[in-house]
Amino acid sequence: MKPSYSWAVVCLAATVSSVSANLVAYQGFNGYTVGALPGQPIGSNTQGLDTAGIITSAGTGAAANVFDATGMTFSNLITSGGSARYADATGRPSYIGFAYTGPAVSGNLYTSYLVRLGTVPSNNGVASLRANTTATSGGAAAYFHAYADGPANVFTGSQYDANNANTASTQSLAINTDYVVIGRFTRVGTALSVGSPGVATTFVLTAAQFDYFKDGGFTDAELDGALIGSGPSNVTSRVSDAPVTTGTFTFNPGNGIQFGPGNSGANQTVAYDEFRFGTTLDDVLPVPAPPVVVPVNVTIAASGAISQEPTPGAEAIGSVTLTRDGDTTAALRVYLNSSGTATAGVDYPAVPASVLIPAGATSLVVPVPAYTDSLVEGPETVTLTLVADAGYNLPPTTSATVTLNDRAAGVPSTKSRFIQKLAAGLQQKVVFYGTSLTASGNWPTQLRLISDATWPGQATYYNRGSSGMASNWGITNLQTQVLALVPDTVFIEFSVNDAVARLDISLPEARANLNAMIDGILAVNPQCEVILQVTNPVIGRPQGDAGWRPNLVHYQQIYRDVAAERNLTLIDHSPAWQALLDQSEVDFYTNVPDGLHPSVGGEAVYMVPALLERTGAPAIVQPPIVVDETMAQFEGTWTFSTSTAGAHLNGYQTDGNIDKGLKTVSYFPEIPAAGTYPVYLRWSSLNNRANNVPVTINYAGGSTTVTVDQTINGGMWYKLGDFPLAAGTDNSVVIGTTGTTGFVIADAVGVGVPAVRLLASNGRAGEPVTSGGAARPSIVTVTRSGSVTQAQVVNLTIGGDAVNGGDYDAVPVSITIPAGAKTATLTIMPKFDTLHEGAETLTIEAVPPSGMYAGVTTKASLVVVDPDDSPFSGWQAAHFSVAQLDDVNISGENADPDGDGITNLMEYFAGYDPLVQQASFVSSGKMAVEGVDYFSITYPRAPGTGLLGVPEVSTNLQVWNAGDTFLAKSADADPDALQQVLVRSRTATSAASRQFLRLKVTR
Repeated sequence: MKPSYSWAVVCLAATVSSVSANLVAYQGFNGYTVGALPGQPIGSNTQGLDTAGIITSAGTGAAANVFDATGMTFSNLITSGGSARYADATGRPSYIGFAYTGPAVSGNLYTSYLVRLGTVPSNNGVASLRANTTATSGGAAAYFHAYADGPANVFTGSQYDANNANTASTQSLAINTDYVVIGRFTRVGTALSVGSPGVATTFVLTAAQFDYFKDGGFTDAELDGALIGSGPSNVTSRVSDAPVTTGTFTFNPGNGIQFGPGNSGANQTVAYDEFRFGTTLDDVLPVPAPPVVVPVNVTIAASGAISQEPTPGAEAIGSVTLTRDGDTTAALRVYLNSSGTATAGVDYPAVPASVLIPAGATSLVVPVPAYTDSLVEGPETVTLTLVADAGYNLPPTTSATVTLNDRAAGVPSTKSRFIQKLAAGLQQKVVFYGTSLTASGNWPTQLRLISDATWPGQATYYNRGSSGMASNWGITNLQTQVLALVPDTVFIEFSVNDAVARLDISLPEARANLNAMIDGILAVNPQCEVILQVTNPVIGRPQGDAGWRPNLVHYQQIYRDVAAERNLTLIDHSPAWQALLDQSEVDFYTNVPDGLHPSVGGEAVYMVPALLERTGAPAIVQPPIVVDETMAQFEGTWTFSTSTAGAHLNGYQTDGNIDKGLKTVSYFPEIPAAGTYPVYLRWSSLNNRANNVPVTINYAGGSTTVTVDQTINGGMWYKLGDFPLAAGTDNSVVIGTTGTTGFVIADAVGVGVPAVRLLASNGRAGEPVTSGGAARPSIVTVTRSGSVTQAQVVNLTIGGDAVNGGDYDAVPVSITIPAGAKTATLTIMPKFDTLHEGAETLTIEAVPPSGMYAGVTTKASLVVVDPDDSPFSGWQAAHFSVAQLDDVNISGENADPDGDGITNLMEYFAGYDPLVQQASFVSSGKMAVEGVDYFSITYPRAPGTGLLGVPEVSTNLQVWNAGDTFLAKSADADPDALQQVLVRSRTATSAASRQFLRLKVTR
């Protein structure tokens, strides 16, 4: 609607009159006798009509115009009494008329009436309000027509003079829809000429359009300027007749008013009401008088002065509270201005220019949350200031300030910016970019389903993963796959394929590629949120296999390091997966059948929980108790299927859309202790599913049937309600088919008994480089479900070969979740030492307290590593003693302990033993290609080092060049085997007799 005020207090008269100073005629069909209208006294419930006369008629179908005691209503247009209705089986012609006794009109004349067409007319019928020479005249004696129906179709039209042809619009009116039809006729009662013509215009509005234009009063300019259409700010139709340039057309006492609804074809029905003639638009479109404003007192205060970027156990949402006194019967709109050092839409959700204190409420809290971002900005402020309005009095203090604080360095976020913006009502685009773990993974679908369930249609998701691709593909395709979509958030994971030895992507190259992708995204949209992911371990890919990944943990570590360096959100799935792998390879393969790609069920347990926790998506993880359809009891014949994604494990059962009422599926969850618990149902959605599936929950003392729509909300845990369940297996959930239309799906049932779960933010905690330096911690979050009214102590089991209190700060053997909180955190903080210990394991497990269940993940497996956590450091540990490792002159990367002129880093690159002398490393010479000589070098390269070996050429030892433009390179084996690499200059010896070739190795 147009801008308007919302009033604090409304005072209206007990009755509303339709009489206006400029309203010259009114017929509201109030007080008539049920039956035909023609011949009935016009009566006193009118204005400007002969109250001593009768309703006149013409046409063979006149008696088909009857009184209806139910009046038509139209938004808040003032109406009275009943209405009229024309209904005739043959659609005979019909007109009813009234003698006009009101004042003579000079200038503009406006008319209006309400109309509802019951069927499409099949003949040249009309439904029009007009003026006549007399109450009974028509035809050539009729003028000032406003049509809402016309020859052989449904349209609107205008006609100033009967001698002028009716001018029709191309806009059709809908059947069984209420419209107000407005006529405007200029220069009534004056002599017309070419310079001063008379023009008839008809406007048609829906109730929504009426509501839009009524605010602030109706104006000709707005109706004339509106676009024709169906939107609320449009007019449904507008048509003007050709100007009339001769004659004088009057509307004086003694004239008549006539309405014609007939001659419209078989079984035509027309409802009509509220005839008005006046000299202004407001005369013929009356609404209740504006309310009387009684200003109230309002105050503003910061009810939460600090907003903190959300982190585990430390999210604070600042807020400003608006309070009013006096009457709270009506809502009160309060206007605000936002200012401060923080940027709206960037640092926090933009606060609207006005907010509404609801009816019945004395106050409203306006939240001012801090958006998650990657910047270190220091405290920023948001100041909300009251703006003056007639509805309230300004207080002495008119503003309140909230301070936004960054999260601490290295502390993970628990709510992504795209989730925060969805919660603020903003549209978002999210891109998933990565390998087959993204392309064929179910987790992107899960995140989409979860967000759509809470914010339907607000987010658009694009899966741009590609099977077999690595970060070099990610760089090449960034523009077409990501940047062209202009995303708000991008999830990235390529480490699992960067680590494939045969793809020959070194650790430095993988890091550079990742940073280049992030830089490219932020260059296009500096506010884009980048979320990095570390996925699962890979097993069953030994050396010689195309998927051999000897340094996967180090490629994954790049994502942790870059996330920490750039303060990006990291979702590290490895601690949960590694805990499963430590438990047994059999269990790991159950959830990752090929050792690389998790199953849907595996993702649900070991991936989706971290995804939800780190993004802050508003959904439950998998309930602690799940009964899959494989454990259910079936009545009737059901068919197993995997056709549609979203099943709990690998499939679901369908009733085949046959034998309705003869098929059921019953689930019997085992409940550990009696109590009231949430019960969930899961299915896979498709448009051919039934939208009326009866699901009966049988519990202690009764049962409840819930109807679910399986065309939507598939692939997620849908809450059926909270129910009092008895201990044991006496409860049941039964999916029925009686009365269903469409396929019924039986997948899984879950019960949300109180449970604890545990997640770690970083699977590879690192010692500080120096005493007093910064370590690379891992934050462990213990989460509970169920009641939070009491504090909850959760015991922890600490294991692994890393020493608690020795290799890392002491971790307690229990943690307390405070009353009112769902989570508590502890930090694994590695200690500085000078020992070369390699990767030491650390396991931490939450033990469910009595009366609680183990959640989807209760255990995390981490490692604590030395400051130099690289493949080279592992090679050092394998070749040198502890004493030698402490001496950089022996084990350092630039040392040469065997005196063969080859440094340790080069020995590692070549696959040599650093304590055994080699005759040579790089050999040089000339080679002929098609009779032309070139300088060349040859060197060995070991597989799986992660090092970057770059040959370079120079002519002066000052400027060195690399790449295919200057050098040609070939190797005699795949990158996952020992290679002999041959490199030659692309410049012939005859063109440059002095050339220098070298090999540069970087880690």
